[in-house]
Amino acid sequence: MKKLLLCLALTSLSAAGFSQRQIPPYQKAYLEANNIRSSINTFGSMWYDPTSGVAECEYPKGSGNHAGFASGLWVGGYDPQRNLKVAAIRYTDSARQDYFPGILDANGQATAATADAWRRVWNIRRTTIDSFQAIVRSVGTANPSALAAALAAANFDDLKAWPAKGSVTIKGNNNVALSLPPIATRDYAPFVDVDGDGKYNYLAGDYPKIKGDQMLWMAFNDVARTKTQSVTGPIGLEFHLSAYAYVRGTIADNIQFYEYKVHNYGPLVLDSTVVSVWSDIDLGYPYDDYIGFDSSRRLGYVYNATPVDGNGAPGHYGANPPISGVTLLRTVGDGASGRVPTGAFTYFTLGTGTPLEIADPVIGSEFYN
Repeated sequence: MKKLLLCLALTSLSAAGFSQRQIPPYQKAYLEANNIRSSINTFGSMWYDPTSGVAECEYPKGSGNHAGFASGLWVGGYDPQRNLKVAAIRYTDSARQDYFPGILDANGQATAATADAWRRVWNIRRTTIDSFQAIVRSVGTANPSALAAALAAANFDDLKAWPAKGSVTIKGNNNVALSLPPIATRDYAPFVDVDGDGKYNYLAGDYPKIKGDQMLWMAFNDVARTKTQSVTGPIGLEFHLSAYAYVRGTIADNIQFYEYKVHNYGPLVLDSTVVSVWSDIDLGYPYDDYIGFDSSRRLGYVYNATPVDGNGAPGHYGANPPISGVTLLRTVGDGASGRVPTGAFTYFTLGTGTPLEIADPVIGSEFYN
């Protein structure tokens, strides 16, 4: 019996190789609450380890088999002078990077130092929140020192360092203190505001507002350094990524959700903007895969060309391989009247490609097209 795996992207919106190269510093975390164990990293990349160049979307968890290799968000459009601007990701190294950790300031700017400080993926589990609430009920919030002492365990570190609006305890890379621009209209990591003051304070009982049984959260932008993947100028985009998973003992345990919030805090109004998800699936053994697209479900999927995946080597699924897919559950234009059609579904091949139209994208116009 075939198993269905959907690595799902909630967005507003090719086999891979690896060679020795310079990898900028990064952090990553694993979404692993249910039957899938996959990573996201501070390059804005999913399912991929830049240092080793190996897949990190393991299904079933613990099997050593992977149903995804790499994925990420692409955005492109034209500025008022008709200059094309693109932000994209594939396999990040020092020469191919459009996304940088962190947020933008009040002027839509960011620095390399800011990016270094924000190099963190925050990781919260439902069980941690349950434990936190039990301690708050027991100790109370009248004595902050007593509550802080009761929450000294390391499993509460990400809860206390949660980068939510108004917090004075945000911690980033190597636990460096972070601050947020005091702009009333901007929101960051979601939280439950128990005391209703509009500011995150875990000593007042506030806690992260997560979806699922585990959620990862991070922020990144296309401004802090020179963009070397698309080789286009900065737009001024700030991305908030929430990655989450449910444990229900049902088909939901074979699904991961990725929710992107894309904010344009730069000076440019983009025209003809396109937002899309790029994915290199690599279903087990990557050289016997077929692809398909179900437009009614906005679902791109990968399945094995034969009933047996690979040749029995480690990482090959063997008999009855799963199907892996990415669907857009919510995108730009969806509303009460229904869901908008997907604008396009296409593919390209690793390397130079024949014909040229299906070769790797190198410059901004090729990513955009």
